[in-house]
Amino acid sequence: MIKQSIPKWSSSAINFSTLFQTIYVELSIEITNFILMLIIACAVGVVVKFVRFPYTIALVLVGLFVGITKIIPEIPLTKDLVFLLILPPLLFEASLNMDLEHFKENFKSISLLAIFGVLISTIVVGFLIHFALRLPLEISLLFGAMISPTDPVSVLATFRVLNAPKKLSTILEGESIINDGTGVVVFGILLEMIESGRFDVFNGIATFLFVCIGGALIGLSLGYLLSLI
Repeated sequence: MIKQSIPKWSSSAINFSTLFQTIYVELSIEITNFILMLIIACAVGVVVKFVRFPYTIALVLVGLFVGITKIIPEIPLTKDLVFLLILPPLLFEASLNMDLEHFKENFKSISLLAIFGVLISTIVVGFLIHFALRLPLEISLLFGAMISPTDPVSVLATFRVLNAPKKLSTILEGESIINDGTGVVVFGILLEMIESGRFDVFNGIATFLFVCIGGALIGLSLGYLLSLI
């Protein structure tokens, strides 16, 4: 009898097809859940216009309800999801609506708050947690970097109602655009130190300056080149 064997390339093709189908199904489920979350967020935005309730607070309350009741399966919050899907549209929308002239006039105050303010907040919060809860200093600083960048959406909405000075609104809005970048860089540096087991302050400062200055130069260069098109 002649034995019939399955060619190796055929077996590899079957494995590749199974892997592709698995990835496709998982990705489809995640996209469906994400779209469902966007629909809920849009529905909340429509409802609050009729009940005159702050949108951001309503969104937080609905989000807590959805999370507790598990209406939507849990979606893992990965680094790629934050950097590629969540953060870019928020920064783009805020930058697009920013008054550039007011931003230039208040750039000194904005940069001080967005860079040094976040750094000081990270250090203060980190040391407070370290001494209060007896947690390792690295973990405490990591938590400080995570909560230091603030989102002033509710504050800005209140400013509009109260007709607050334009300068104050510009400083807060401009600071909120830049502080995300500062917080992400500090968080990434601290996380890398914790994973490597080496807490090198001077290397962290050098990396922070390199990333911030290099990122700013690349962003300005790309922005200028695109403005010429």
